[in-house]
Amino acid sequence: MNIFLDNFKIEFSNLISAIETFSNTNDGHIKGTIIELRLKSIFKNLLPMRFGVARGWIIDNLGGRTEERDILIYDRESAPSFMLDDTTGLFPLESIVDDIQIKSSVRQADVCKIMQKYVHPLPIGKNTLIAFTGNLGKSHVLEYFQKEDPHFLCNPIIKTILIGTHGFYFHDIEIKKLGSILTKKDIRNAFASKYPISNVDSEEFKDWTFIINGIDVDEYLDTDIEIHSWNGANINKKIEEAFRKYFCVFIENIYKNHIGRYLLEESFQMKTFAREVRHQGKTVYSRVDFAEGFITESFEFSVVFNKDGATLNCTLSS
Repeated sequence: MNIFLDNFKIEFSNLISAIETFSNTNDGHIKGTIIELRLKSIFKNLLPMRFGVARGWIIDNLGGRTEERDILIYDRESAPSFMLDDTTGLFPLESIVDDIQIKSSVRQADVCKIMQKYVHPLPIGKNTLIAFTGNLGKSHVLEYFQKEDPHFLCNPIIKTILIGTHGFYFHDIEIKKLGSILTKKDIRNAFASKYPISNVDSEEFKDWTFIINGIDVDEYLDTDIEIHSWNGANINKKIEEAFRKYFCVFIENIYKNHIGRYLLEESFQMKTFAREVRHQGKTVYSRVDFAEGFITESFEFSVVFNKDGATLNCTLSS
């Protein structure tokens, strides 16, 4: 018996029932409000006590204020909030964990308007779009958002997208030292592939000083590389499965462990649907596969040796 999963199924069943009760109405606001109230209940059951769930506005130290938000998840220990009643308040930007916009359904024509709600001067790093269903045509969900967002791959306007009938997707950024995935030996091998070096492991060759892209190899390998990815799962009309996957990842991000996978008995291998790798302010690799996604891949990384300006390709494993 898994009381966490059983409780989630009860809550989600209540959500489905409430939506079906109003299935004949064309009022999207009513449906959206129902989804909002039911989701708040699920969030409250999953969050630790330090986090609150409410509707309201985000404010900053310069007097900025957002439009009213459907669901705000805030950290009570990061900043005080000003509650207008039990469920609505004003929340400092520093306390916001997630800024969630709720829709009963999303059409292709809605995407631009949805994104505009998040285009404001407050630099909120985490936000989510949750829609129960989608009517987006034949293209992949992420394609519609990419068309409206020029920085979709590396700094998207909306960071997490959950559409129950289509899938669950989230943007992730990993920053690591280049030297953690590209070694001196990789560089020596790349160099040897260009020049007639008989033994790249020889002591003489190991002692060579490499100047790469204008800096010493050690300093070069100590630079940061940014790996931007859109991860998630394509789901065909299995609404409960899409929401379970979303809450599984949500729980694990909050608690910083893999607890969500056994609490909700959700074991799935996420795929990557888009990836952009940036180094020293430039895009060095980019791949998009919305239809199928990919699990792991290697990519070529170009380095320029100052010896003669030759550009060589090193293969990195992501």
